[in-house]
Amino acid sequence: MIAKSHRQLARYLSRPDAGADVALICSVIYFICESLLGDPQQAIWHLDRGLVLLKRSQVSKSFDATSSNDPLVPRLTALFERLDCQACTFDDRRAPVLVLSSPPELCGTVPTVPDRIRDLDHAESILIKLQNRVFHHLVASIFFKGQAVEELPQSLIQERILVVCDLQKYGALLDNFANYAGYAIEKSPLPLDELDESMRQQWKRYLMLRISFHTFHHLMRDYAAKFGILASATQSESAADLRSDLESDLKTASDAVSSILLICDSPPTMPQRTYTLSSHLIAVTYFVCAKTTSPTTRRKTFELLAHPSLSHSRDGLWDAQTASLFLDKMIHRPRKGLSSTPAMPSVTQGAHAEGASKSRKELPIAQCQGWSINLASCGRSGRRNPKPNSSTPHETLMVISKYRDS
Repeated sequence: MIAKSHRQLARYLSRPDAGADVALICSVIYFICESLLGDPQQAIWHLDRGLVLLKRSQVSKSFDATSSNDPLVPRLTALFERLDCQACTFDDRRAPVLVLSSPPELCGTVPTVPDRIRDLDHAESILIKLQNRVFHHLVASIFFKGQAVEELPQSLIQERILVVCDLQKYGALLDNFANYAGYAIEKSPLPLDELDESMRQQWKRYLMLRISFHTFHHLMRDYAAKFGILASATQSESAADLRSDLESDLKTASDAVSSILLICDSPPTMPQRTYTLSSHLIAVTYFVCAKTTSPTTRRKTFELLAHPSLSHSRDGLWDAQTASLFLDKMIHRPRKGLSSTPAMPSVTQGAHAEGASKSRKELPIAQCQGWSINLASCGRSGRRNPKPNSSTPHETLMVISKYRDS
């Protein structure tokens, strides 16, 4: 089916009146199908093709969210920006295709974070720009891994401080916005599971912002601290205070995931195979379990993967069962002398191969926002061959794992 769709899309794009929107939508559909089939490498390949097309279309102004009156353009652009970052959390060797910060923002002459947040859409757009910048910075830092701070380029140190300060500013703005808009947990008019549908969706969006902020805030502050760069606008922190703040970020992210699961629409009593595109819940639970030094936080976060709404789910490139399997081995059967997070075991090795094949057969149909997708009809012919000697999707970690011992 995918190969046939490729041919039809190629014929359409050869027409003089062809628009980029059709190709971009097809790229997202291919990404969904490949991730559902358990082939994240191929899914990222399709995503990257769409991102390259989006980038070219923005340069030519044929698909520009800032100048188009079509409501599809900004929504599709925002989706690609989120998926671009998701692919970076899954493959730590990958830099984002898109560059969302302007040159003045990158050098600090123009602020990336404004003085106030207008609404949830505005808050999301600011955060995705910060996440995009974080991933570009981390990939650029790979070449200097293991070097002392005095050996780092001054531009790299300056950018790291700017990013941490921007994240801290964003966190303060998000707190102010939450208090003003009534999203603060202690100001909830009702228990979270008793909110009406409209308020429920707004709370979920706010909680996702809170989760993403604390995850990336922890990531950059931890990374900066390992190089002796404690970017604080007012004063240096002691090692104990910094560790406490880092653990607080992880606990807050974990608590927010728990709150989202609490307000899920009619949570099933039995686990169900569900698919979401970019909630990041699985990636965040994995991240927190891998990074926290608190046994309580690790245990509570790991238990979230057993929630009926999450235990058998897939979120874009991330599979809950695979993450749970790896974390169970890491937490309960740690390797002797292990000093850093080990690579995710390949599902194509040993006993895992049979389980991977079985799980693919058990997923003939998946649902995505009300649409049923018949995976049995998705053919595997006409596919691009994977790169030789490339690692399997489940051998990759969240990007933080690569920098754990930096």
